Amino acid sequence: MDTPAVVRRTMALTLALLAGIGAPPVRAQQSSLPPGTKIRVELRNGDRRQGRVIRSTRDSLIADWAGGSTPAFPVSDIVRFEAMTGRHRSVRSAAVVGAVVGGSLGAVGGALFYEPCKSECLFAPSNRAESAQVNGIIYGVVGLLAGGAVGLFPRDRWQRVMPDGNVVRFNMRALPSGGRGLGLALAF
Repeated sequence: MDTPAVVRRTMALTLALLAGIGAPPVRAQQSSLPPGTKIRVELRNGDRRQGRVIRSTRDSLIADWAGGSTPAFPVSDIVRFEAMTGRHRSVRSAAVVGAVVGGSLGAVGGALFYEPCKSECLFAPSNRAESAQVNGIIYGVVGLLAGGAVGLFPRDRWQRVMPDGNVVRFNMRALPSGGRGLGLALAF
């Protein structure tokens, strides 16, 4: 019977071995990034640059960088390389976040700052719970509208790629029920 310590050590060793498996050396790969692709890179010396591909070969990358320069960088100097894969609008998720945040803050604020009405009170809440509900609904709707408006602005969708243009994907998921361990899929 496996003990938790043995299982953890086995999983750590498996992950360490899988981390060493990867694509062939960058120099042996052909580039498939078309000219004009919007990219951003992080170089070994810590510099970060953004621009558009002019030409890429097996061992160098020439791009039109922000600021107007076009130096060629050796692929071996690139630590992180991302390409823009399109634009997206996150209206739904931003609206949901706005509604949840607005509703939560409204409910907490309504409960904390509740004061009973002292004169004519047509629509005033009668207790703290009712105040929390009313304020939660009002500020939830405001948050929904504000989040939806923020989500309307398109954002660039970036994906990490190898300097040759292949996409790197790591997928980790649990094994089927009853199984112990962790599955790791690496696709190039």
